[in-house]
Amino acid sequence: MSLNECNYDSNISSKGVQIAEYLVSIVNGDLESVVAFYNENGYIKDALTLFYEPEESFGEDFCLDDKLQKKINEIAEYDYFYTPMYLACINNHIDIVKFFVEVAQISVNEEPISESSLNPLQGAVAYSNIEIAKFLISKGADVNAQNLWGTNPLQLALDYNNVELALLLLDLGADPSLESQEGSCVTFAQILDNKDILQKIQQKLLENLEKATINNHSETVQDLLKLIEQLQNDC
Repeated sequence: MSLNECNYDSNISSKGVQIAEYLVSIVNGDLESVVAFYNENGYIKDALTLFYEPEESFGEDFCLDDKLQKKINEIAEYDYFYTPMYLACINNHIDIVKFFVEVAQISVNEEPISESSLNPLQGAVAYSNIEIAKFLISKGADVNAQNLWGTNPLQLALDYNNVELALLLLDLGADPSLESQEGSCVTFAQILDNKDILQKIQQKLLENLEKATINNHSETVQDLLKLIEQLQNDC
């Protein structure tokens, strides 16, 4: 459908176009436009999700021009449930992330719209955006946050071969005993096969074992012993 055929007359339709342009501004790193939109509309967490069923969100006659629709399709290629904060994190726009956190007061532990999606820190780690990950952690991001499938920041750093981020997360309290449906952090570390990471994980597991033993958490002790044994040949 061409631009002239699109219904831009109603306020709700115009708002849809404005939201689409806002999402593109986030992905492009256009802080000025993001700030302008926020000052007028606030933070719309489900901005991208609105385009999953745009007719329901903006009216039956709503459409975007071809160029803008293509941009939205690209942004939502893998998921319509990305939040604006998440989009800023995965596209490595730290100035926009800082604006959302420090001005808009969006939590660094913002819950994803879908339980199977990733949160801001997980997104930054998955895309190896180290400075954003450091910023989020400095503001209190949970280094052990897990989604519905158990996916966590350390697993993502290991899975994407990011040694620097994995070591950083371990230094800042990431728990190497966490597991997801795809496997344990220990298994991902063995696949990566970096001696520094393996040794640090072993050290963390031994520390956790000592705490679990003192607190008489027998089930945890058994689980940790299995992971330590799994690592022995690699360290």
